[in-house]
This record gives sequence, structure tokens and C-alpha cells, in this order.
Amino acid sequence: MFYVTGEKVCRLTGNADIIAMSKKLLHLKNDIIFKMLFADPKNKDILRDFLSVVIDLPEEEYDVIEIIDPHLRVSYADEKLGILDVHIKTKSSHQIDVEIQVSRTPYVRERIAGYAGKMLGTQLFVGEKYVEMKKVVSVIILDYNLIKDSDCFHNTYMLYDAKTQSLFTDIMEIHTLELKKLSQAINGINTTGEHDEKLEKLILWLSLINAENEEEINMLATKDPYIKEACRVLGALSDSEEVRLLYESREKAIRDEQARLYVARRDGMEESATNIAKTMRSKGYPIGAIHECTGLSESVILSL
Repeated sequence: MFYVTGEKVCRLTGNADIIAMSKKLLHLKNDIIFKMLFADPKNKDILRDFLSVVIDLPEEEYDVIEIIDPHLRVSYADEKLGILDVHIKTKSSHQIDVEIQVSRTPYVRERIAGYAGKMLGTQLFVGEKYVEMKKVVSVIILDYNLIKDSDCFHNTYMLYDAKTQSLFTDIMEIHTLELKKLSQAINGINTTGEHDEKLEKLILWLSLINAENEEEINMLATKDPYIKEACRVLGALSDSEEVRLLYESREKAIRDEQARLYVARRDGMEESATNIAKTMRSKGYPIGAIHECTGLSESVILSL
């Protein structure tokens, strides 16, 4: 329904025609490109359409949306600075944070919760009343599975009682959108034939963020005018040498960080295996049994 395959890349012109791009398409999962699309005030209509299918706010809230400073307010010199990908204020001053997370990083749940709490806690100045606080919403798009106890690609979290499910307050809301679970949702729609316009539109947006080739872009662009406009902007960004340099620099930084984490995990595992082997040797376990448990070679085990 939503996916096809291919290798060439294209972009939309200002008309309905689609022409071949001169350069390889830059991926929206790169946070630099993501922010250039969704945090550009010129693309407010694109952002408005995306937000409207993720967050259940009254439609009039999106009549006015403002891209605001992504740096969260700091009150003390030693307070940790929070920098959001896309920071938005709606008509009634509700705040929305939209994040893209490609690499698995430690404590991502705590970071997102911390950002939401900071958006809430920094709203008021001395003398202002708590009743004046506005709703804060965090939307995090993930290129890996974070939520292990749910097969849904879109999960919404608020402050509930764990036993009765009674809502304490909806002033803070966190949405997770997991790209790896998209295919399962698409298959479910194709199998059941059920029609949910909002769900299908959200799948279109996430499919665009996930897209990497020409046929995907072409197919998605025919489904909706806002998706089509986003494809046009993405094509224009992909043709810019300056943007491409920023993109490649960011991709290199991500690869370097992934390599660093891999080496750290590997070294930690090796150290753990060595400690286990030492303990097993001290307790008289056979060399073969230690090898099976730790994966260390016989010569390494004998040298301990």
C-alpha cells in the first residue's frame, strides 16, 4: 500500500511532475536534515500537518504555530542545558518538542522525560500561578525499538495511576514513534482493510522519514499534497552543496560515536568474561567448562 522498491532518487518540481535528481537523496533520519525541514518557519504548513496526526489537540491550536528557541531556559549557572531538535509553541502556548533518534543511546527515556519536565518547569517566573502552566508534549521518532512491551509503533504516555488507570493530569505527554514497527502496522491495515484516515496519514509521514529511494518518494508524494511539498523541500536540500557537507559531517559523527560505543561494549564484555573465568578457575572448574561459559581461548584461560 505504501512501499515500493528502487535505487534511483528523485525530487518534485513546483508542478506535479517528478524529475530525476542530480544528486543522491539526503535522508530525513539525519537530524540536520530533519530540523531543516520541520524547524524552518517557511515550512509551517508541513509541520502543522505532521503534528495534527500525532497529537490530539483541538484543531484551532494549530492555527498559530511558532518555531521557538530550541535551548531550554537555564536558571542556574550549573544547571544542565537542554537543546531540542524542534521546539514549537501553539496558539494557546502549549509547547511541543519533536526529536529524531537514529542511534540507540543510554538513558534516552530519562532524557526525554527530563526535557518534558524542563519545558514544564521553566514556564513560570516568580509570582506567576501554577494554573497558568500550559501543556507540554514530547514527540520522539526512533529508528530502533525502544518500547519492548508494545507492538504498536505509536505509544502515548501521560501521568496515570498504575492500578486504576485514573488520569492524574494530561499537562505532560510523551509520544514514541518507532520506525522499525511500521511494516507491521502497514500489513495490519492491508490485511484487515480497516480505514483510519489519521492513522494512515501518520504512516505516510513516518514512511517519508524512513524513505531512502526514488520509488518510495514517488509513491508517497502522490498520496497527499503536504507530503508532496515535503518531498520538494527535501529534494531542494539534497541539491545544496552546503547542506550536503553538513549532512556528511553529521553522518561521520554518528558513525564515530557508534564505533566508540561498540569498542566500549566489547571491552566491557571482555573484562567481564575475564573476571568470570578467574572466579571459575579459583573454584576448580575444568578449562573446557570455562571456555564454554566465557568464550575465552584455552591459552588465555591458562594465563589467568
